[in-house]
Amino acid sequence: MGPRLWHNPGVIGLPANDGTPRPWYSTLRQTAGGLQIDTQSLEYDVAGAQAAMRRVGLPKAYAATLSSGLWDNCDVLPDEETQTQVCPLSATTVAAPRGAPAMTAATA
Repeated sequence: MGPRLWHNPGVIGLPANDGTPRPWYSTLRQTAGGLQIDTQSLEYDVAGAQAAMRRVGLPKAYAATLSSGLWDNCDVLPDEETQTQVCPLSATTVAAPRGAPAMTAATA
């Protein structure tokens, strides 16, 4: 698979900053030709999660992020990433062939 492969499926506990409440996860599967990464969204009880956040005293902005799908603070993000805010994501499959220097992606 080459010397290195890095994959970041998203931010744990927050939507993807894409204007939807969906969090994302990835599954990795070894194939005969290399590695397959499938990224999918997850549906969950947003109102229940927000109520739990309020019960333990987490910042109100975090709870609001769950329903808006937008992060309340993007100060630390590069400009290129901030500009993609409110661009809904799609499920994807990425193939990383053995020894290949680059990855190819196909929208599922």
